[in-house]
Amino acid sequence: IVYAVVDLAANNNEGEVIEKNKVLYNNMHGTFTISGKCDRSVFWLIGDVDSNLQEGSDKMYIFQIDKDGISGPFTSRPVMIGASNDYKLSPDAKKFLYSVSEISGSGTLISDFKPQNFPADPIVNSKWLPITGSGEFSPNGRFIYLVGNHGIAQYDIQTEKIVEIFSGSDFLGRPQMAANGKIYISIADEKKLLV
Repeated sequence: IVYAVVDLAANNNEGEVIEKNKVLYNNMHGTFTISGKCDRSVFWLIGDVDSNLQEGSDKMYIFQIDKDGISGPFTSRPVMIGASNDYKLSPDAKKFLYSVSEISGSGTLISDFKPQNFPADPIVNSKWLPITGSGEFSPNGRFIYLVGNHGIAQYDIQTEKIVEIFSGSDFLGRPQMAANGKIYISIADEKKLLV
């Protein structure tokens, strides 16, 4: 993972790249996510460390990004996964959602994200969701929209109830919330998006 430092005020507010291709971490694999708190003063980058030689050895790296720069990585304790993906942080950065594949099966987990625990593990209180799929949080963080093989389901974090909201299309893409608060999902072999 590399990053650049940009001066947005340079060149009459057209911007200028001050530094580029700065290596943040060179042994991350799978998926990662970056998300910020609502006030956008702190961002979090979470990724899977390339250490899953055997099930139960995987760790996640967490970087904090703010006006003072980048700090970390902070490391999670080993998790019982063979591979992980579909990382998502809730809009308030209090919940962390991810999918796992392991010898005993696959599933989707939700955890509390508590950076106040640093340097100890900030990913705590993990629990399995009753269905598996790529997920995305609602703008208020209460609901998770899970895309699986047979459609889309809405999971209510407070009541733990699931409602199927779209059935069909076996090849839905991963959901992504845009800046307008709407969630977009691609449909395989079609030039359309579900919104």
